[in-house]
Amino acid sequence: MLLMTCAPFCQAEIRYTVTFIPSIPGYGYSEGVAINEQGVVAGFSRELQSPYNPRVFLFANGVTNGFLDGFPGDINASGDVVSYGVPFGSSYRGFVNGQAINPFGGDFSNVRGINDRGDFVGSGSKGAVINAFLKPSSGSIIDLGSNLSAYGSSANAINNSGQITGQFVTASGVEHAFLYSNGSVIDLTPNTYTDCEGTAINGKGQVIIYANGASELYSAGALTGLPLIANGINDLGQIVGSKRIGSIDGVKHAFIYQGGVAEDLNDLIPQKPKWILSVADAINEAGQITGGGNSVELGPGTFLLTPIASAATFGVKFTRAPLITVHKRVLVKGQAAGLVSKVLYRVGEKGPYHVAKGTNSWQFFAKLAIGRNRVSVIVKRPSGKSKPKFIYILRGPNPLRVTSGHA
Repeated sequence: MLLMTCAPFCQAEIRYTVTFIPSIPGYGYSEGVAINEQGVVAGFSRELQSPYNPRVFLFANGVTNGFLDGFPGDINASGDVVSYGVPFGSSYRGFVNGQAINPFGGDFSNVRGINDRGDFVGSGSKGAVINAFLKPSSGSIIDLGSNLSAYGSSANAINNSGQITGQFVTASGVEHAFLYSNGSVIDLTPNTYTDCEGTAINGKGQVIIYANGASELYSAGALTGLPLIANGINDLGQIVGSKRIGSIDGVKHAFIYQGGVAEDLNDLIPQKPKWILSVADAINEAGQITGGGNSVELGPGTFLLTPIASAATFGVKFTRAPLITVHKRVLVKGQAAGLVSKVLYRVGEKGPYHVAKGTNSWQFFAKLAIGRNRVSVIVKRPSGKSKPKFIYILRGPNPLRVTSGHA
């Protein structure tokens, strides 16, 4: 890890812009629940007191539209929305784009997840039990209950590979989280937990598990405890959720967890207008985040956070302490002749860059969208050494001290 001293202008880190999404007129609270790759948010607005009367809304291109009673479950790249609730005084139902889905003909159904192919998952009553189901975009509804449990099951999320997560009930009435992949079921329940469920899954098959008031991450066969209540995960492994500040009964703040570090999203946004971001529910592949909070000036509402485009370039992290920490490497893969075959790590960089080939040194240039500063990264292969040396030079109108070293 490489540490560099920094001038005072680095004291505050602003990594996101904030868009306020007001509640549907007549409703007191709203919260974004899902976001697709185009940045379209699916959320709900509700009244502040019981019976709440929640209503689904979509936010796109600066416009909020309400279209169905209930809560949203998910939204895919095509803008298809799955939702659930009790509209018009009828039975509890799941919906796809407002059309009721009743997979097994019973008096209950629920639709929670949809992928970019249009496959969707949920659960429905079948006789005396509730079974998980999968509805492929082309094909008939598949009852997943026979693969999971005779005592009940539900499906909560599906990725673009068709992997599904949710929960099933054992003979003793304990709820277990599962991953369903290529016809096989993996029980994800930690040994020390009694009731849990899989709530979210990314394209790599990593699963967020909610268990006994805590969250776990299932990844590559291993379970890891998380320092927040997790709600969403993208393919980069960035996890969003919430955490109480100060004590177990403290104020709830929205958090992001990445690279083994949990960060309060309230510390990463402009302080005017003043926001309290309470919960983050979803994050897309571009790093946009949605959830619920309160604007001091505008009142309660949904927020949409959009990353400052190149702030993550080269993994340079601006902290409140007078330090800049380089916590990621810029990796350059070289061949025997010294040619660069591929830049393996470049996050969010869309600006000009140059890689000089055919010599023993390479240069890579980019701009950081923080203040007016820019960063140059010079990568050199020292003579006789197989691994390149990493030199980070940060400079700008308010010059930083130049520091070099090995990654």
